[in-house]
Amino acid sequence: MSLDEAIDLVFYAILNGQNGDTFIKHAPAAKISDLAVAVSRLVGSNPLEFNEVGIRYGEKIHESLISDHEISAAISENGFFRIPLERNEINSFKNTGRNQTKNNAIEPYTSDSTVQLDTDQIIKILESNYEFNLPLKSQH
Repeated sequence: MSLDEAIDLVFYAILNGQNGDTFIKHAPAAKISDLAVAVSRLVGSNPLEFNEVGIRYGEKIHESLISDHEISAAISENGFFRIPLERNEINSFKNTGRNQTKNNAIEPYTSDSTVQLDTDQIIKILESNYEFNLPLKSQH
């Protein structure tokens, strides 16, 4: 998320939220190895080699942004998920059915269940990101 996107999220939450609401931006996911390759290409370094060592104890493969419990109350609007704080049941969400799929299964919002970016797509995003390009411009 760029600085501009983070600011947009804050403004959206201020204008559209109520106390206790949680806002999460709809966003694509990327593998850290693809991000490393994209950055190395942009800075002109030698191609990277990776040595996969496997999953370590306690390590996560996918990041969970909204749990299956939270997604049942989440409302998808204007590129964001809004998870309202339940006024009557603070620690329990009711299954409202707002984010059910066609087979009535509610899926959590994770890095595995969203769009996956490839290296070229990551490069395009980084090239358009002002904060990323500042250090690159100062080197030339």
